[in-house]
Amino acid sequence: MINIKQKALLSALALHKGVADPKSSMPMLSCVLLQADGEVLTLRTTDLVQEIVTMVPCEGEGTINIAVSAKALYELAKACAPTARGKGAGPVISLDSTENNYVLVKGVAEMKVMAMPAQDFPKAMAINTDADIGSSVALLTYSADKLRAAVDFVLPAVSTDETRYHLNGMYFTGADIVSTDGHRMHRMSGMPRIEGLEGFILPRRAAFTLLKLLKDASEVQATFAAGVMHFAMGDTELFVKPVDAKFPPYEQIIPNLDCCDNGFKANREAFLAAVKAAAMMSSDKTWGIKLNTSGSELYVTSDNPDLGEAKAPFPGTARGVKDWKIGVNAKYVIEALAPFDCEDIEMFSQGELDPMRFDHDGRTVVCMPMRI
Repeated sequence: MINIKQKALLSALALHKGVADPKSSMPMLSCVLLQADGEVLTLRTTDLVQEIVTMVPCEGEGTINIAVSAKALYELAKACAPTARGKGAGPVISLDSTENNYVLVKGVAEMKVMAMPAQDFPKAMAINTDADIGSSVALLTYSADKLRAAVDFVLPAVSTDETRYHLNGMYFTGADIVSTDGHRMHRMSGMPRIEGLEGFILPRRAAFTLLKLLKDASEVQATFAAGVMHFAMGDTELFVKPVDAKFPPYEQIIPNLDCCDNGFKANREAFLAAVKAAAMMSSDKTWGIKLNTSGSELYVTSDNPDLGEAKAPFPGTARGVKDWKIGVNAKYVIEALAPFDCEDIEMFSQGELDPMRFDHDGRTVVCMPMRI
């Protein structure tokens, strides 16, 4: 039997039950594998695309090697709050396993949970440690804050269309992290560079898991190798199978600023307020709005035959000698510019049939034009 602090166990299980898939046709994928031998309890959960491994300190004798429902164990550990052992110690939960595949959870009450044998749990993902560093394996160190900001910025543009599986993730390549759904593109530049290897597509579901893990981390050790991406943060590791597809050549859709002679610079908060106001009169399905420049003013307009129309003018600084207009999705613009922390925003477009570009501090957003 082992003893473990309730707070530490719940913190680990909260992450693991997010990876476990209770709707899977394989019951084992809804389970967390518990392995304890000595002073550490190791928890492992997988959905066959991503795998999370957490090590939690514990006390006691004997060994545990069994799989149990992640959700059931979390709920029992949460409800089973015994009296703290000693001043400031916090509630302690006791865990043990039996020969007939049960897990005992002891606190204010003793509960017996049905479990499954550990040998039936899927094989653990692993990095090939014998591979050559630099030629087939890349080792990188990320600041957790910077990586979290990058993932949070890029994630909204990941496609949710499962028929376009090559777009169902964010692309780690060179010093960029990129995503696109075919209607918009988000790119974060200036990240640690992946040298000598092709890019890796992190699946959308795994990106959400990575975001959760980054909240309490300060530094991330990342390993990229053939068929697996590995992120290590303290006592927690995340293994991911990248999407087996080729990401489209995203550089081709980014307007070249050297060739773009039409731009407009305006206050970011005023521009966002105008876009949100115009979006209220746009179609619920398309969120379409028009951006029109006229000298030193930019007009954000929308027209809905069922509601009416909106027009929000505000001043700025025009770049170029001719006025331009473009139709864009207001929702895309709002999601893209919300993370920007600048006072002014500059936007570029060659015309109503060309993409629109926003840039700030390594972030690039490209919105494809709409016919309105």
